[in-house]
Amino acid sequence: MPAQTVDEDWTIVLSAFATVIRRMSGQVLKLETSRYAEAHMDSADAERDRLAKVWRQRAQQYGERCVLNLAHGPEGYRAEDARQKSLVYPWLRQALNGKEQTVLDFGCGAGRFTGDLFALVNRGAAVGFDVSEDLLTIARGSVDRATFIGDYSVLSSDQYAEYFDVIVVLTVIGGFSDALCVETASLLATRLKPEGLLFLAENTAEDIRGNGFWTLRPVSWYQELFREVDLNVVSKYWDLGAEVSIMTGRKKAIGSSTTR
Repeated sequence: MPAQTVDEDWTIVLSAFATVIRRMSGQVLKLETSRYAEAHMDSADAERDRLAKVWRQRAQQYGERCVLNLAHGPEGYRAEDARQKSLVYPWLRQALNGKEQTVLDFGCGAGRFTGDLFALVNRGAAVGFDVSEDLLTIARGSVDRATFIGDYSVLSSDQYAEYFDVIVVLTVIGGFSDALCVETASLLATRLKPEGLLFLAENTAEDIRGNGFWTLRPVSWYQELFREVDLNVVSKYWDLGAEVSIMTGRKKAIGSSTTR
């Protein structure tokens, strides 16, 4: 009996010690996770500031054509703009179900797509978002019946939570760092309604490569980035030799899951 009592005492002590260790480990894990989240947030904030400066300079120097590859030149801007629309719009129309009423043009620039998107969603509500106030000024002066915002805090507010039937992102994310890509994907997923449509066109390549201004990433990278959406390639086109993949998918309904 005395030996059994000692064993029981040690069992109690060891159990209590294990509980303390688990709690301490949990606190450390929470602390490290919090530190990572803060560092990630700081990195994304710095990236947004950098992008705002870059696009302010480009907009002031090149005007609305700054959103295209500058190699097209001033004389080729309109033709290339029309060509891209002719390649993209048929796939967007095909992806729509006819019931959409709200659309977000993320990275709208000077609004070259926003007015058309308004018409494609049955003239419901179109919102254009961009970090460049210079380009938004052009958009507000040339596109009617659309709301243009440049503040992330507005887009991330409750006002736009699961608000959009369609989110369109056309050659935008290639200009983002990995940290900002992750934050953007998370934000857009919360802005899109369940079963809402994400329509994406980005420069892609078999492996990741870039020049400091623009990054080409594999299609699989985008599919992993937007895990809440069943994203698939529907077409590709080329812009001055660079591949652009058109990807579409709908946000999974609550309770569903998708594995790749």
